[in-house]
Amino acid sequence: KFLEVIKPFCGILPEIAKPQRK
Repeated sequence: KFLEVIKPFCGILPEIAKPQRK
């Protein structure tokens, strides 16, 4: 069940980290 909660985060984190890296 924990993976099901992290799955959505794994897809959102990269999108949020891209603009921050800029």
